[in-house]
Amino acid sequence: MRSSGTTPRLLGRIARALRGIGAAAVVGAGFASASVGAVALHLDLPPTRRVVREVVNEVLASLFQGAIVVDAIDHVRLTGVEVGEAHVVGPRGDVVIRARGIHARADVPAIVAAVIGRGQDLTITIARVRVDDAEVVVEPTATGAIGIAEAFFPKPAARTPDPPRPGAARAVRVFLPAIEVGHGSVRGLLAAPRALDADVTRLAASIRIEPEGFTLDVGRTGVVDRAFLPAKTVGTADYHLRVLPARAGGDPPVVRMWTELVAQIGAVQTQARATLENGWLTATIDVPYASPAELSSIVPGIGVVEPVTLRGEIDGPIPSFDVKVAALLHPGWGAPREIHAEGRVEASSPLRVDAEFTLRDLDPSAVDVRLPVGRIAAEGRVVGEIGPVPRLSVDARTSAGIIADQLVPPATVHLDLVHGGLVAGVTLDEPGAPIEGFVDLAPGGALAFEGGAEIPSIGAAPRLGRVAEGAAWLRVSGTLREG
Repeated sequence: MRSSGTTPRLLGRIARALRGIGAAAVVGAGFASASVGAVALHLDLPPTRRVVREVVNEVLASLFQGAIVVDAIDHVRLTGVEVGEAHVVGPRGDVVIRARGIHARADVPAIVAAVIGRGQDLTITIARVRVDDAEVVVEPTATGAIGIAEAFFPKPAARTPDPPRPGAARAVRVFLPAIEVGHGSVRGLLAAPRALDADVTRLAASIRIEPEGFTLDVGRTGVVDRAFLPAKTVGTADYHLRVLPARAGGDPPVVRMWTELVAQIGAVQTQARATLENGWLTATIDVPYASPAELSSIVPGIGVVEPVTLRGEIDGPIPSFDVKVAALLHPGWGAPREIHAEGRVEASSPLRVDAEFTLRDLDPSAVDVRLPVGRIAAEGRVVGEIGPVPRLSVDARTSAGIIADQLVPPATVHLDLVHGGLVAGVTLDEPGAPIEGFVDLAPGGALAFEGGAEIPSIGAAPRLGRVAEGAAWLRVSGTLREG
């Protein structure tokens, strides 16, 4: 094949064209890089940060009856934002959350495009958020709602034409699938006078904000509380919150939160579950096994001498609850002894109790070492206050039992526990010889007693064994002191 002189010229033209295209690409890439660099540089200038803060606050203000307020933005980059401080206020202006050191990773250009876009719902996804420190206040408001939940009540939907006009308000959705909090503190009076004073560490959470409601899920995290329960509590817990908009017809928003706690209260291992919905609390607490020494770390001087298994249930509007308690006392021998109680509790200061109880095969000395050894069964009612100085009044009816190795007939008992002392009145239904007695056990251990019986017919009293005929009257009194 004969070579043509046109071939080198054609190849030269192609090479020159490719060089031109390459030069244009380099110039275009350089211009694009400079543009991106300029945008990135200007994003982090104070005027831009102020504009971003104002736009973010305006968007967030449209979502809730409360408000999420960004106080200061430290840096704005194409890949995220660093916020120096932000807070959440309730509808009445009370601060319920304050967070510091917020590092958010997100596609900032995509979020900006979504915010300024028109004709479509606004969806913002912030892929990852790290919060250095957060403070949360948990207290009921005047309406009975929990303030932090009330802050996230959705705003009532604006009435719009059907079909809606072009340019009508867009639905806003904000997703934060991965939130980390290095340290958090929780304060407040959830059920006065019991105060929350807790710290959480290594918290992981997610948030969804939608017209359909607000969702917060907190994974299991370390918790330390110093005030809400009778002794220091150390353990782990999760937390979940749902806020649903008000329903048509004027029904209020639905606020539901629930948690599960596995912790050591004092020296006692416990498990608890609780659900709070619109001010109504349902909860259970289980103590699988606690020794007397462990129990005394919660209630000093309780006097119980046998290990205990306990389950408690509460149900009702804060601060008044229906309560059920079931306890097993584990002796060193034989089957466990049962205690059941059911009644009303007022979570005030002091704690007020009004409950009915059932005892089965109970050794009194297992409840209080100062009481005699025995085996009794009883039903009754306890009313009183449990505080720094307990005040309890007990009325009970016992069946026949054994006290201090003596057969004891059925009895009616009234007992008052005041200022650490015990005052009791007893009527024993002894066949043919009813007996009345009185016992006063002082806090220091001194015992005063008095008792008596009127026997219309000695021969009709089986326990006396027909030792004589006729009637009798008996009265005895005395005191016992240590030493």
